[in-house]
Amino acid sequence: MDLWGKITAIKGNQVVITLENREELANLSLFTTAEQPQVIVDVQDERHLSKLQRKKAYAIIAEIAKWSGMFPEECKEWMKYYFTAETGNPYFSFSDTDMTTARRFITFLLDLETKCP
Repeated sequence: MDLWGKITAIKGNQVVITLENREELANLSLFTTAEQPQVIVDVQDERHLSKLQRKKAYAIIAEIAKWSGMFPEECKEWMKYYFTAETGNPYFSFSDTDMTTARRFITFLLDLETKCP
């Protein structure tokens, strides 16, 4: 079950989350038998990819394109689709992606490059 909200306070090792939709909290009892259900907090990365990340990604893509004989723009799209298929991450655009997605994509490309002869 996903509950959407914002972290409104951090005190020591306690995190206070204010939910966007209070009605969702009523459904929480349907998903657990424990008084204190366990959760995973997934903090969204609101930072935009850096110029350095963009340069690294394009440099690696250019090398893969040269190796494969594809045009760089074609290679970029194939690599993004391959990344989404292999990782389950949603398709993204360099124009609006976050730093975490860019880091994962660059790591994916580097790992892929080391597997190619």
